Amino acid sequence: TKKYLSDLKEPVKILFFRSNEPSCVMCDAIENILKDLHTINEKVEYEVYHIEEHKDVAEKYNVTRGPTLLYEKKPNIRYMGAPAGKEFTAFVSDIKLVGNEEFELVPPHTRELIMKEIDEPIDIWVFVTPTCPWCPGMVKQAHEFAYVNPNITAVMIEAEEYYDLAETYHVHAVPKNVIIDRETGETLLEFEGFVNADVFAEYVIHALLHKKGVPHEH
Repeated sequence: TKKYLSDLKEPVKILFFRSNEPSCVMCDAIENILKDLHTINEKVEYEVYHIEEHKDVAEKYNVTRGPTLLYEKKPNIRYMGAPAGKEFTAFVSDIKLVGNEEFELVPPHTRELIMKEIDEPIDIWVFVTPTCPWCPGMVKQAHEFAYVNPNITAVMIEAEEYYDLAETYHVHAVPKNVIIDRETGETLLEFEGFVNADVFAEYVIHALLHKKGVPHEH
């Protein structure tokens, strides 16, 4: 990790929202991860907020539950739950994405398509578990989509920490990917498993066109 982050160009500030609720079982572990990253590279900065005490900041960033992490420069790139296990690789690559604009999985032509076609606010939720080998790739792709288009908020959700959400969205296998209309909360499309960036972009665009009632061949 130290070598990987050694060429970080710009400081990256991570905002960590924790909660006093018993469900925030991984909050201390997350804070330790942030401390370790800052020790490795001082350009990785972080601030810790308690949702119950810092309601104004939580409201500003539309955070309602902890643990939630987001990047100050790109608050539409989010983690709900600990970026631990295999998800740590996605978390560290996001730091490079925000600090260096360094894309790993989404090629330029796909980024241009996402920038052009997604003109309404949508959420992409990627449900994961720490041991899932395919999950970090989907999280990275969703976060790279969000990086290039502010209409997209992409969230990694740790299914075991957010069991109620996993149950609501019928998460039986991971990665489970859910595309949501932010204005209505309606699920536009959902699918399981890993797909490459071009196919993922096609799913996202298809979901939005379906919402608009525009005929679209998949």
